[in-house]
Amino acid sequence: MRTETVGSTRPESAAGSPSRASSKASTWPAACPACRDENLAFCPGSPDFASCERCGTLASLVPKGKGQGGYTQDPFVDRNARRRSALQTGHLEDLIPYLPGLPRRLERGLRVLEVGCGRGFFVERLVDRGVDAHGIDLSEPAIAAAAERGLGDRCRVGDAREAGGSEPSFDLVCAFEMLQHFEQPESFLRAAASAIRPGGWIIGTTPNADSHWRERLGAGWHGYAIPQPHRTYVGHAGFRELGRRAGLETPVTLSRTERTRDWLLLRNRATVLADHLGTRNRIVRTGLAGLLAVPQAAAERRSNRAGGPAGDTLVFAARRPRNGSNR
Repeated sequence: MRTETVGSTRPESAAGSPSRASSKASTWPAACPACRDENLAFCPGSPDFASCERCGTLASLVPKGKGQGGYTQDPFVDRNARRRSALQTGHLEDLIPYLPGLPRRLERGLRVLEVGCGRGFFVERLVDRGVDAHGIDLSEPAIAAAAERGLGDRCRVGDAREAGGSEPSFDLVCAFEMLQHFEQPESFLRAAASAIRPGGWIIGTTPNADSHWRERLGAGWHGYAIPQPHRTYVGHAGFRELGRRAGLETPVTLSRTERTRDWLLLRNRATVLADHLGTRNRIVRTGLAGLLAVPQAAAERRSNRAGGPAGDTLVFAARRPRNGSNR
């Protein structure tokens, strides 16, 4: 792959105007991670990301980091993961009526695999509703914790490439908050789709590159603060291109504003605002998060109606062709 090291200025964009580069060591991508177009420019909101001028996908320019690391048995982490599993179930329920060939609701007989299942809270939630749900994750401690909670026969260690087996049989593969961690998300989609029966679906969520919040908050958008672990952000057009290149069909995308009860997202935004005020005081951050909850709730109500602002979460789906190929 061709790369170009970025110094004090970036390569010329399609418009021909240079822009300031990040102070961090940067590498210019050869092409958009989604549509493979070579017309990239610095993202207006952050010099740490390149923006595709064709499909709007964002690609990180800084060296990849480890992010938050592996699973730790922390009550706060588990509490947040349990809460997120309820949110993910809601996203799945929103999406499933749009997916031909699947039941209109979560019910018995549906066979589901979650890639990146962690401690298995989402898997457990589906099992409680009668769904034949399973999970796979790279973290041995997380899978061990899932086994301690009675999910040893449903959750196992492995990655997406090991999920399919010789005869893929899952109706649905779920990949929540996974795409953004890959510089080449097409490869991840191909691997995850290998576990789906012909005609089955992959669904998931990822930060939305088309988010109204990204446009309004500019450099203060929370997604810009983590370019090391978050390598790629796609929007509606970006996912359509990505799915097509991964050999999938019938892409479906919905935009959602995270529920106001998702306190973690509000706290992240409050931290950005507090940084602008020159403080990391916890009381200040908590107060700012509380203030943000009001416009957030209003945006949430509008985001589920036609004409509402695009939310921070892209809920996506695509189908494996019935001929069984996703090449």
